[in-house]
Amino acid sequence: MIFRWFFCLVLTVWSVQAQAQNIEFVQEGFVTNANGQAMQGQFSIQIKLFNAAVGGQELFSETHPQVPFVNGYYAISIGTEQQLDPEIFLNGAVF
Repeated sequence: MIFRWFFCLVLTVWSVQAQAQNIEFVQEGFVTNANGQAMQGQFSIQIKLFNAAVGGQELFSETHPQVPFVNGYYAISIGTEQQLDPEIFLNGAVF
């Protein structure tokens, strides 16, 4: 009986913690300027997700204000500046 109560308590605490976690994913890239030179320094990146490749509805937006570019390479975690709702991934493709 004690084991069953403890197991239910653990499941309850675990499910509350799982709901509180934010969804995040990493996006990496390589960027050059108009002359083909790799970007270097700190730049702002704006991320937008849509429900269609062209003319779709905006589902999510966030700005990363100080992203380091090193020899053209950068990496950001999408969902760290604004909370990313997991529901947007349940209704088809996201662009």
